[in-house]
Amino acid sequence: MKEVDKLIRDNIPEILDKKWIPYEIWYTNNENKKEYIKRKIQEEINELLESESIEEVADTLEILRKFCEIMWYSQDEVEKIRQQKNKERGWFKKWIILKKLWE
Repeated sequence: MKEVDKLIRDNIPEILDKKWIPYEIWYTNNENKKEYIKRKIQEEINELLESESIEEVADTLEILRKFCEIMWYSQDEVEKIRQQKNKERGWFKKWIILKKLWE
């Protein structure tokens, strides 16, 4: 048996059952949710950077939405802040690369 210890999507147990793959699961409590979701965000970002696939973009967006939910951030609030930051600091349209900074 391989140790995994990661957050999975809700239908994964049924998928494993159909494939006759044995597994062990448990349901996290509120104290552990943030830890597990942060690890899942990192996993999805790594997969996205490696594959650059649209499926990984979708997975990353899904887990970020779940993070907002457990942090009690509304998607409207996040969108408002995103737009405000774009207005104040700019977008990423010009592809400007900061090479050096003297302070």
